[in-house]
Amino acid sequence: MIRKKTVAFLIVLLLITLALLPACRQTDGSGALSARIEGKTLSWDAYEGAAAYAIRCTLTDGTGYTITTDETTYVPPYAAPGDHLYVVYALNADGERIATSEPLLYHLGAGSYADPILISSADELAEITGSVTVLFGETKVSAPLYYRLTRDLDLTGVEFTPIGNSSNPFSGIFDGDGHTITGLSFTKCNTDGKVGLFGDTSVAVIKNLTLKDASMRFDKNSGVSSSDLRFGLLVGSALETYIDNCHVSGEMDILTKVVTTDSSKALVGGICGSATSGAITGCSFTGNITAQYGWIYAGGIIGEVKSGTPRFALLNCSSNATVKGVGTAYNVTSGNVETYARVGVVGGNVANAERIASIFAVGSASASSYHDGAAVSRLTHGVFGRTLMSGSYSAISFYHVYYDEAIGEVVGSGPLGTAYASNAHPLSAEEISLKESYLEGDDYGLDFDGAWRMTDGSLPTLAGTGSLPHSPEITLTIATADGKTSYDFTPSEIFLPKCYPTTLGRMTEYHVGYQVDSLLSSLNVAHAKGTRVRFSAEGLEDVTVEVGASNTLPYLIYALYGVPENAADVYAGYKIVDPVLLTTYDFTTAKKITITVLPAESEA
Repeated sequence: MIRKKTVAFLIVLLLITLALLPACRQTDGSGALSARIEGKTLSWDAYEGAAAYAIRCTLTDGTGYTITTDETTYVPPYAAPGDHLYVVYALNADGERIATSEPLLYHLGAGSYADPILISSADELAEITGSVTVLFGETKVSAPLYYRLTRDLDLTGVEFTPIGNSSNPFSGIFDGDGHTITGLSFTKCNTDGKVGLFGDTSVAVIKNLTLKDASMRFDKNSGVSSSDLRFGLLVGSALETYIDNCHVSGEMDILTKVVTTDSSKALVGGICGSATSGAITGCSFTGNITAQYGWIYAGGIIGEVKSGTPRFALLNCSSNATVKGVGTAYNVTSGNVETYARVGVVGGNVANAERIASIFAVGSASASSYHDGAAVSRLTHGVFGRTLMSGSYSAISFYHVYYDEAIGEVVGSGPLGTAYASNAHPLSAEEISLKESYLEGDDYGLDFDGAWRMTDGSLPTLAGTGSLPHSPEITLTIATADGKTSYDFTPSEIFLPKCYPTTLGRMTEYHVGYQVDSLLSSLNVAHAKGTRVRFSAEGLEDVTVEVGASNTLPYLIYALYGVPENAADVYAGYKIVDPVLLTTYDFTTAKKITITVLPAESEA
């Protein structure tokens, strides 16, 4: 009996000991704490017996910090790009570690093409800034940041504030990486009247993104001021911005029950409200747009193209849209108030475009305009509302525009003129779904081996591939002859590539690259007419170019479009183009190019 009691006691003692073992192990910090990183937030499960928690962060360079909190979440101040390694400790009342998490790694991108800032949530999307200030000696340069979306986002029910505004436009690169943002909606207007996923952009790239079921519905309570307005579901107002391979579906209902008393403009586009310079390439819109204001410029892709250098291009775009625009002016007591409505299935007013090519349009466009209730004739509608292909404006290069003949006019403002009249192709209900309708002789009107796809019995669709080539990596040194100024940098990290139609220099090709004038001006390096610029690279003969009239400087180019709506020929490196002498120098083998600014020969 005693032996049985002893055995029973030992068993009970063993069970008690086993029960106490975790507590004994906790004092040496070996307990397991469950922790995770969700977006940018570090969180962990509450640990029994913990009075507080310590978070240790170790950075890429080996430095770090430790903070203590009694919460179970922590949002770190991600100031330095690179790796952030976190370990969370549970502490008892004496400050001893009683449990430890597995190491958790968060990488904050540097904002470059090779190491982008990754966006995986609506909160991170809202935090986008676009650029940072970089210091070269005493010279401050605005450097664009590269953002990449890592997953589809659903913004249904989210009150989203547009990225960028008039005082702080988005000036960076946003790569959707093929992902979709669903349910973006706006019912309130910014104080500057620029609304879209990106309200205002300047020297920016937005590419490879789909907006699904987006909406913009503004009524008299939306805070719309009496001034020029720019509304686009993707971009409200774009300056020197390249929008590539972006696809938008949605609805826009802009002030349809509100009448105005002045001639302010509303520029409304399914993708972009207003664009100056830059380009929209490989993009599509599907949906309905209705807008009413003093002046209305509305289109499925773009509301209005404004004058800029280089001029704007619209290439390889598709629109399946119903667009209605009404210009109104009521109770006018003084002044000469005019009302307009320029409405297009693709574009409203595109008079200042450089090139429009490879366009497909189905749907309808209608325009009306009223002054104190009386209809007036200042209205046009068609595939494009207004183009001004001739007259005081330079003719727009206009090629391969195919549209449902039910739309009516290709341009509401009148004929294209003799130069481009044969490049607009109205198609019947039978012709529109036949591939042969899009062929001209031996050439494709739409490039079905490139940007477009089609089988008989269906309509043409975009291939969904990007057309903006990424610039090859290279180190540039900008220097002055006296040796007092010297900057080393990688241009893709600091400056955005631009498309330069060098037809202005009597050349037919479209080059993509960096204008040396922009590089020097951004770094405050003086260069006047007569100044010489020398290009040097290891193993290559130096090239010296004289600065021409109007500070004309050469380009560093890395791609060439024979026709800009077709795929580019991308180089492994850079070539130098002198637009004055029409000479090209091959520097494609160079990994580093030194650009030295020399005095004029008369001063040397």
